[in-house]
Amino acid sequence: MIKALSSAKYVVIIAVLCLLVAAIATFAWGALSTAQFLVALVGTAGRDPDLLGQLIELVDIFLIGTVLLIISFGLYELFISKLDLPDWLVIDDLTKLKNKLTEIIVLILAIKFVRYFLESKNSQDTLFTAIAVAVVASALIAFNYLRVKEK
Repeated sequence: MIKALSSAKYVVIIAVLCLLVAAIATFAWGALSTAQFLVALVGTAGRDPDLLGQLIELVDIFLIGTVLLIISFGLYELFISKLDLPDWLVIDDLTKLKNKLTEIIVLILAIKFVRYFLESKNSQDTLFTAIAVAVVASALIAFNYLRVKEK
């Protein structure tokens, strides 16, 4: 029974591989979007007002790919074996993995809001969106802080 339970940890490889494939696909999507951005930049000589929004979207795409990669690494390290990673990326408990995810979600929220702000025509909707983003980001940061403080 103990051997079966010990071997069951390898089920996590399914999640690790799926997240890794999703990260690679997201980076490929980012590369394609970068090529499209460069074509638009050259084609409009940088005069298209939508270019800044596209650039922000590029950052967002690559951040999402990075999140997927970090979670893939983290799950592998938690359940299977240690990897040769930089110290800031070493994850030795689930709380650290959740904290990294929370930090990146807050960053993605901020990037999405900036893009919304640049494209918005209605100041009241922008204000409500800003409040919503601030509330969600504050809640995530507070939970993150409380989790760290408990340890």
